[in-house]
Amino acid sequence: MTSDQQVSHYDATGPPTRTYDANAPPTRTQDGNATSFKRGSSVQGSRFFPYEPFRYCFCCMPEVLSILPSQCKRIHCWAHLVLLLGVVTSTSLMVDTSYSWYWHGCRESSWGFPCQGRVLPLIFVGCCIFYFIRTIQQYDENLLKKQKDIEQAKDNLAKCYQETVSEMDRYVANSMDTQASLAERSFESKRRDFQRFMQKISRDYKSVGGNCTEAQDTFLLKELRRFVGHWLSVFAECSIDPVARPLVLISEEDLDSCSSVAELAELVSQRAKAAQVRIISYQRERDQKELKGLRGIFQKKRDEHFQKLAARRRSSQRKSMVKDVEVGTLKFGMGVMQQESADVVDHKWFQPCGSKRLCAWDASNAGQDGFPVELHCFRSRIVFLSAEHIQLMVAFIIGFFVLAFEFAMVKTAKIFLACALVVCQICIVFVLYEFIDIDIVQQLENQLKDVQAEQDKLENRRQTMIGFYENAQLLADIWLHRTVPRLELMKQLSDGAEDSGAGQLLPVLTNMNAKLQDLEDSLPALSEWLSNEVMDNNDKNRVGNSLNQLTKAHDVKEVLAWMPQCTRQINQDNKRVKWSNSVGN
Repeated sequence: MTSDQQVSHYDATGPPTRTYDANAPPTRTQDGNATSFKRGSSVQGSRFFPYEPFRYCFCCMPEVLSILPSQCKRIHCWAHLVLLLGVVTSTSLMVDTSYSWYWHGCRESSWGFPCQGRVLPLIFVGCCIFYFIRTIQQYDENLLKKQKDIEQAKDNLAKCYQETVSEMDRYVANSMDTQASLAERSFESKRRDFQRFMQKISRDYKSVGGNCTEAQDTFLLKELRRFVGHWLSVFAECSIDPVARPLVLISEEDLDSCSSVAELAELVSQRAKAAQVRIISYQRERDQKELKGLRGIFQKKRDEHFQKLAARRRSSQRKSMVKDVEVGTLKFGMGVMQQESADVVDHKWFQPCGSKRLCAWDASNAGQDGFPVELHCFRSRIVFLSAEHIQLMVAFIIGFFVLAFEFAMVKTAKIFLACALVVCQICIVFVLYEFIDIDIVQQLENQLKDVQAEQDKLENRRQTMIGFYENAQLLADIWLHRTVPRLELMKQLSDGAEDSGAGQLLPVLTNMNAKLQDLEDSLPALSEWLSNEVMDNNDKNRVGNSLNQLTKAHDVKEVLAWMPQCTRQINQDNKRVKWSNSVGN
C-alpha cells in the first residue's frame, strides 16, 4: 500500500496510530444509502491518466517545479484537466481584461451601464475562479476515493476520540486508589482532629485568661500562636503546588491580630472547619462530569453532520428508471449486512418535471448555513446547495451576456476573450453537473475539520488531566514521607496538650514548640524534596522513616523524648547528602 493510500491520525502520545486501505468498500449511512458517489463520477485508471505534464520538460528545472502547486504537477483524470484549464483561462481572462482596461480604457455599447465590456468579464471571473481553485485541490485523487478516505478518517477520529475518553475514564477511576488519594484522606482526618482541639481550647478560654493571670495569658497566647504556626506551615503543604501555591488557611497578620487565647482558638477552629482538603476528589468529580459531557458533545456533533449530509442527499434525490447492476445484492456496512433498496436513487440538483407545484420556495431541509433550499418553478425543481452553487449559476448566466456583448454589441470583438469565456463556460458546466458529488466532498472535509478540532480539544484536555494526576502522584511521595508524618506528630502533641489541663498548658506548649522548631529546622527545604538531583528516593525514605518512627511512640512524653534524637538523625542525613552532592559536583 502506498503512502497516498493511507491516512493516519492521532499523535504518538495517544492511542496507537491506525492505517486503513483506501480501496476498502465505502461505509453506509443510517438511511441505507451508500455514501459513495455515483459510479463513474470521476474517471481513474484511464490509459491517459495519471499524467505528469512537466515530467519530461527539460526546460523545467527542479527549482521551478518546486514552486508549482502539487495539483498542477500531476493530472489524475479528465475532471482534473478541465478544472486546470478553467483556472488558467479565467486567470488569463482577468489579466487580459485588467491590462486592456488600463491601457485602452472602457469598452461599452450604446446601451447598458458604463464600461460593461470590462466590468462584466471581471465579475464573471470573480464568480468562478475562486471556486475553481478550491475545487481543484480535491482532485489530487478521484472523488470516489477521496470521499471514502474522508469518511474513513472521520471513523478513525471517532474511534480515537472514544478511546481517549476511555483512557481518561481509567485515569479518573484509578485516581481513587492512588497514594495521593490516601494522603488526601489523611489530610482530612488530621484537619478535623486539629479543628476539634482548637474548638476545645476556645471553649475552655472563653473568659479572658481563664484560671490564669493576665501575664500568663499573654505568654500562653504567644506559645499557642507558635504552636498553631507550626501546624499551619505543615498543613500548607497539602496543595498540588506546595512551593508556588501553598494552602494558606490563616495569614500571619490575622494570627497577630488575635488578642486572646479564646479569640485565636476560635479563629483557627473556624478556618480549619471551612478548609476541606479535596485536591484529588474535587478534580475527580470535575473530570467525571466533564467526560460525561464530552461524550454527549461528540455524539451531538456527529448527529448534526449526518443530518446535514442526509438533508443534501434527500433534497436532490429522485428515483431513476435505470436498473443498477448491484441492486438487491447484500453488502457489508457498519459491521452488519444490509439489504440495498430496490429503487435506484439518482441525485440531481436540477430536475425538470420533478415537481407538482408551479411556484414555491421550500427551505424545510435547510441547515444552520441556510442550505439546501428548493425552488419549484413550472413543475421543475431546482435545489440550491450552497452560496457557491448560486454563485456558479450567476457566473454561467453572466458568461452568456459577455459573449453576446462581444459578438453583437461591439464592432471589434476580442477572439482571445471569447475563447477564454467558452472554456470557462465548459468548466462551469462540468462543475455544475458534478456539483452534488463535489459539494458532498466539501461538506465531508468541513466535517472532518470539525471532528479534528474536537479531537485536538480533547487531546489538550487529556494532557492537562493526565498532567494533574501524574503531578499528584509525584507529590504523593512528599506527602507520605514528609507531610503526613508531621501532621500525625502534631496530632499526638495536640492530644498531649489537651490532656495536660488548663494549668499545665503553658509549660507543655513551650516545651513542644522548642522541640518542634528544632525538628522543622533540621528538615530539608521543600524545594530540595522536589528535586531528585538534590535528594534521591533513598534520602527521602530515610527522613520519612525517621519521622514515621517518631509517630509510633506510645504517649506524648515518649514523643518529646524521641524528638531530639530524630532531629539529630535528620541533621546527620542532611550533612551526608550535602557532602555527597559536593563530591559529585
